[in-house]
Amino acid sequence: MNRLLVALVALSTAVALSAAANVQQWELEIPRVTAAELASNATLRTGHHAYILTGVASEWPAMKRWTLDYMHEKIPTEWVDYYPENMYSMEKKPYVQRYEEALQHFTQPSDTSRYMQLRLSLEGWEALKSDITAFPEAFWTEEHWIDSCMRKPDGERDAAAIDNFFRVNQWNFLLIGEKGTGIFFHRDHLAAASWQAHIKGRKTWVLCPFTQNKYFETAGNIFALDADYEKSPQFADALCGKVTAQESEILYYPAYWWHMTEILDTPSIGMTGLMVGIEDERPDIEWPRVHEQFYHDLVHKCEQCYPRKTRSRVAGSFKRKRICDDISTQWPGAAPPISFDVCNKYITRCYKAWDTKKERDAKLAASAGETQPAEPQSSYYDEL
Repeated sequence: MNRLLVALVALSTAVALSAAANVQQWELEIPRVTAAELASNATLRTGHHAYILTGVASEWPAMKRWTLDYMHEKIPTEWVDYYPENMYSMEKKPYVQRYEEALQHFTQPSDTSRYMQLRLSLEGWEALKSDITAFPEAFWTEEHWIDSCMRKPDGERDAAAIDNFFRVNQWNFLLIGEKGTGIFFHRDHLAAASWQAHIKGRKTWVLCPFTQNKYFETAGNIFALDADYEKSPQFADALCGKVTAQESEILYYPAYWWHMTEILDTPSIGMTGLMVGIEDERPDIEWPRVHEQFYHDLVHKCEQCYPRKTRSRVAGSFKRKRICDDISTQWPGAAPPISFDVCNKYITRCYKAWDTKKERDAKLAASAGETQPAEPQSSYYDEL
């Protein structure tokens, strides 16, 4: 009898261990670093790795100022994608409303957790950006290039083109939600890296490199935070990480990475933005220079709206007549089509600015006391 009992316990243990091995192990490391540590870390400066930046946003005025009422004062007419029943299902579409209207719904008692996304216009971004006072040098945001490359012949910045670029590409997002809300598992459609500052509340993230594509289906098919392994057993084999970003921390992740979130506090307020021209070459995308991939992603958008004059694969060769629909005329607040001037004039000019990472890396290395840029350590791209 004792031998039988021992055998049953051993079998039960083996089954439990086998089951545990067939779930996601979250082996991808997502380190926390300060701005100084980031500047001196050649591996993280490649832009190929996710990390959490500490000690930067904690000094921003936004940490004290940003509340729901403050947003009503600063950006009352910005458009909101308002999700009254979370954003985990792609089948649940948002109500598109001005912030002042969405806020009334958001603050009413509800049995469901609600979520708001604000695709900030240029005006909305400029109303808030003075509350975001500084980024580390390794964060090369649009502030470094967009005004200079989207400029009219008379030298004045082209505000209309910049506003279009922001709204079409969802460049700067304000995210507001309640505990239990978040966004479904997906990857973004542009080859741009992302940052998200957690101004109010904590948020749990799932992050998986683009190299792990073979383990995923289409967006929204895997609930990565609590996966159904009978439906998606392959998810257990993907290299992914899970981390909880604390209030005042900034999360960075590279272009095309898969991600999912869960908000842990009510209310949660976060600001997210895109960056281009900050990653070294990658072998896992069609155009290894990531900013070149981003450029071609934009050219593809342009091709959907403006017929080609020639078969050239570069911008500047489009006909002015637009052939795509402008859904914002029927649905106010929806993203407009990309503008002709952005396509025909500016993205080629901006590419020259994005194509300067080596020079910027050398300056960062010098400021960190390196006589020459250090070689990054190996990564998950090396196997490709």
